[in-house]
Amino acid sequence: MSIYSYVIVKDIMVEPITVSKKAWLTEALKVMVKHNIGSLVVAEDHKALGILTERDITRIAASNSELPPKKVEDIMSKPVVTVAEDCTVWDAFRIMLKERIRRLPVEKDGMLTGIVSERDLFRWAMMTIHQKNVPDDIKEFIQLNVNPKI
Repeated sequence: MSIYSYVIVKDIMVEPITVSKKAWLTEALKVMVKHNIGSLVVAEDHKALGILTERDITRIAASNSELPPKKVEDIMSKPVVTVAEDCTVWDAFRIMLKERIRRLPVEKDGMLTGIVSERDLFRWAMMTIHQKNVPDDIKEFIQLNVNPKI
C-alpha cells in the first residue's frame, strides 16, 4: 500500500468561512465575494447547520427581478453532509459522488474544523492518479472528467 492510501481530509482541508443562519442573504453574498469563494458553511456554536452555495443564491435570483430580503436559513441547503477529520480522501470523494455535492464540512467531535471541496479533492487526486493504490471507481471518475468523451 502506498502512503496515499492513508491521507485524510484533515491533511487537505481549509479553514471554513461561516455565516449565521440569521444573516441576510445580501450579507452572506458580500462575504462570499470578499473571500472569493462559492459557499459558506452555515454554523452556530461551531456546529454546521447547512451550507449556502452560489447555486442556492442563483436559484432565488433567477426567479425574482432582484434578490429578495431573505435570511440564510430560508435558502441554505440542509441537512448538511459532513465528514470527520480522519475520513480518508478516497472516502470523501465517494461521499461527494454519491450525494452529488461539491463541498464537505469537516468535523471533529461534532465541531466544525474545516471544509474540503470537490476542487481540493480533485487537485489531490490528480497528484496521485498514477499511484497503484487509487481505487478503480475513483480512477474511472477522474479519467472521465479529465478526458471526457466527445
